[in-house]
Amino acid sequence: MTYLKPATPLQGRLPVTVLDAVQWMRERGVSAYLVGGWLRDALLGRESRDLDLAVAGDPVLLAREMARRFHGTVVLLHEAPPGDHGGQLADAHRIVRVVLTGGGRPWHLDLASLDCPLEQDLARRDFTIDAMALPLEKVVEPWSLGDVMDPLGGLEDLNRGLVRMVAPGAFQKDPVRLLRAVRLAAQLDFQVEAGTLLQVERDAPLLSGVAGERVRDELLKTLEASGTTRHLRLLDRVGLLCQLFPELEQGRGVQQPKEHYWDVLQHNIEAAGMVEHLLDRQGAALDPTLSVTPWLASLEGHFAEEVCDGFSRGVFLKVSGLLHDLGKPASRSVEPSGRIRFLGHQQVGAIQAGEALRRLRVGGRGVRLVETSVLYHLRPGQLGKEGELPSRRAVYHYLRDVGEAALDTLYLNLADYLAARGPRGVEPGDWRHRCQSVASVLSLFEEEAQAPPPKLVDGHFLMEALGLEPGPLVGRLLDVVEEAQAAGDIAIQEEALALSRKVLSEMIDEKGAAPRAAGPEQERQEDQG
Repeated sequence: MTYLKPATPLQGRLPVTVLDAVQWMRERGVSAYLVGGWLRDALLGRESRDLDLAVAGDPVLLAREMARRFHGTVVLLHEAPPGDHGGQLADAHRIVRVVLTGGGRPWHLDLASLDCPLEQDLARRDFTIDAMALPLEKVVEPWSLGDVMDPLGGLEDLNRGLVRMVAPGAFQKDPVRLLRAVRLAAQLDFQVEAGTLLQVERDAPLLSGVAGERVRDELLKTLEASGTTRHLRLLDRVGLLCQLFPELEQGRGVQQPKEHYWDVLQHNIEAAGMVEHLLDRQGAALDPTLSVTPWLASLEGHFAEEVCDGFSRGVFLKVSGLLHDLGKPASRSVEPSGRIRFLGHQQVGAIQAGEALRRLRVGGRGVRLVETSVLYHLRPGQLGKEGELPSRRAVYHYLRDVGEAALDTLYLNLADYLAARGPRGVEPGDWRHRCQSVASVLSLFEEEAQAPPPKLVDGHFLMEALGLEPGPLVGRLLDVVEEAQAAGDIAIQEEALALSRKVLSEMIDEKGAAPRAAGPEQERQEDQG
């Protein structure tokens, strides 16, 4: 592992506003230490925007003065915060956050009360790599590794790439640390030390008592890191994955049709990992199978877009991969011929996925995105007849029905297929056809995004031209016109009107007279009535 050079000032890692705040604390004679995640990341040369400080005295008063002086915002943290703070639990007002703007982006300075000797404070943290401290003045002075206060061997564990618990009771003090062990290993590309991993497995049932939003953040941060399949398998191995999603346990050992290599649970894990491989364009370019996957330049920004809770579409698509077949165990049936079926599993799974994510306090937009992708995850593979590419009309229906999740669901479908094949690999012809179908959808999407087709008619035009009253019928006619235009069947207003007349006539033939606007004579009779 490469440390910063001992003579390198840490100030180069901080914006001017934060440095000014640190200097202000020094001038006031505040006794404080850098601790936790920021120090760990600085030692590893990693970027971090959360600065953890252990301070002597009242952190709340100090934070309020700092916020006034540097135009920041104060947030009182009444429980262990969702970010990385060395796992130190907070009772009311013990940890307070000051949000400052530096380099155009917010920085978090979390001040914790140092109400005991420093070594004792460090000993009640979570992992040795978070249980180190550096005097505050070393932020602006040359420093050496000898200046790091490291009573528990954190520097050695950093050097060895290990996440090691401070003490066997660490997880009982705060069970969210169970997930944090795996999350830190994922983010840092470390290993969880063997004894720590064994303790995680023993204490895994404790996770059920942790607030949903804290669990959510640790899980999604784990999925942010590369190596998704490996991390999910580790969570499953120690019993945490099905503590998070008990519904997944129902898929363990559930046999699937011969097209599938894995049981339902392992297939879900593999699908999340395949999402990562599809979205990693550098890696995909080196894989003969994934290199033919269709892609748009705009998709990089699309999957990087923040959805909610500080996490991106790419992360939520991994969640969709993990939960996409949640409904299979409840939908499984075996025909007399021995054929295994999962009819309607996508509808059941969408409901279960939504319920599971709401338990974890996932934001509404994230829940809807995952629900929609799970509900429609089979649809991209059903757009065209066997051996044929989807028609413009079929693509239009897909984009209309799936909406915001349409592009995400394309890649979920591909990930689903790759995960089903497992180590056997894809059938080249089948994979090529799937990719061509996805390319058809992307082509129409990009075409309409770059040059949206002009609207041929609107509701007012149809009501006036066809003598209709406002109502659902007008909306249905507009849908028909929009679909026909997207399919390339009509291109001018006259054709749109002719189509509307034809559809209206068919409706009248089937159901009787359509509601029409009142004529002059009818209006006079109504006035007189």
